[in-house]
Amino acid sequence: AARLPALAYLGVSALLLIPAAFFHSLPRWERAFLGMLAFGATAAMLVGVRSPSSSGALLALAYPASFAASALVALGADRLFAARRDPLTPRLWGPLLLISIVFIFLFVLAPGPTRGRMIPFAAAILLFSLFRTRWAGMLSSAVLLLFLFIDLGSSMANHQAHPFFVQSDAPVVEQRLAALLRETALDDRAHVSTWPSNTRLHANIGMSDGFRMAGGAAIPLTREQRRWWDALGGVGPEGDAVSPALLDISGDSAHGPLLHVMAVRAVAATEGGGLDGRVPAGLRLRRRGDYGDVVVFVNEDVLPRISWAKSWQIALDINAAIEAISAPDFNSGRECIIVPADTALSHLVGIIPDQRPTPVGVAPEQDPPASMRLLEDRPEHVSIAVANPAPGLLVLSDSYDPGWRAYVNGQPAPMLRANGLFRGVVLPRGEHVVAFRYRPLPFYLGAIVSIATLAALLAFGARALLRQRVPRSIS
Repeated sequence: AARLPALAYLGVSALLLIPAAFFHSLPRWERAFLGMLAFGATAAMLVGVRSPSSSGALLALAYPASFAASALVALGADRLFAARRDPLTPRLWGPLLLISIVFIFLFVLAPGPTRGRMIPFAAAILLFSLFRTRWAGMLSSAVLLLFLFIDLGSSMANHQAHPFFVQSDAPVVEQRLAALLRETALDDRAHVSTWPSNTRLHANIGMSDGFRMAGGAAIPLTREQRRWWDALGGVGPEGDAVSPALLDISGDSAHGPLLHVMAVRAVAATEGGGLDGRVPAGLRLRRRGDYGDVVVFVNEDVLPRISWAKSWQIALDINAAIEAISAPDFNSGRECIIVPADTALSHLVGIIPDQRPTPVGVAPEQDPPASMRLLEDRPEHVSIAVANPAPGLLVLSDSYDPGWRAYVNGQPAPMLRANGLFRGVVLPRGEHVVAFRYRPLPFYLGAIVSIATLAALLAFGARALLRQRVPRSIS
């Protein structure tokens, strides 16, 4: 289905404030007018984007709908966060009760990402309901503004824009293109190289269409990742800390093989968008299909997302890893590059001592292949069953981060930084279940601080309420 314009999205926290607007002291007819304009214009837009025969001019209703909804949000915030002399007045608890009911109803129905955006709203409401003072109202409003800014910023970065007043088949092309990319990528990744202003193909199309992506637009990067994309041909401001939407690997790029170890099986590019219809040196990209100015390639030399390496080499940093992977004699199907991290290297040497890649021109030993099967694949938990008749390294081409922990048969195991940016675990011969779990230290620190803060707020709120209820003696 076609999507509403970006202007039509106000943020989850803002929408939850609208019920409180109908308790405001503004004249009733003005509140009714704003409510009918906001809901009526939004309903007309929803009908317009679903009907193929409707005019694209209906999308222009986003302007009055957004204006009216924003006015209701402002009235709701003004009504809700105003300090009251009497903390038990219905003028305070009436809007709070209605908003709480709406919040619980939407929280049950909403998907996981939307629930995460609703939690800061609940924290701000809880803070004000406990203290009901002017400073609490100001602090709660500031918290809502901060998270509303984050919500709108992340939504705009991943939004596929559609032009107003233009009858276009872009949504249909996008669906067909997304299906082709999904079929081409299989269990691996797709990369989209396009200009950010392209309305036919968005660099973050995988986020809305359910397949894995490599790169994208406006995605934060670490220094190592930024260096990787610079070597690969990312087009963007030098030193920029976000991923480039445009990838220039046309011509004689020496680092094209970096795509292999990223598990990039499908590549889509537009005219003037990096590949420009040409196959770079060092890559075997087979043209799979065309949709207007969009060309889809399949990478014939891709390293699967889950792979097995029998040998390894040391690279002291990300620059050395990039050069080693880009070397003509590097065989990603048999070996991997290890960047030393913590004590994992000594564990690797203990299981695979003095293991080196087979020299060029020498036939490798025919060891029985290792079998790998994905058991569970979630954003914060990946588990893999491995049966390997000889020692080796399991390589998962997902981003390495110190917050990830590796477990082999339920026991903690050292995790390696494999192929520059990814995760690896060394395994002795046998059958194993390898699990990767995301357990970052800031998460636990944040949980402790949040629990302590909530306990303090509840304690101070209860104390203030008891003081107000106990009459003071008159001397």
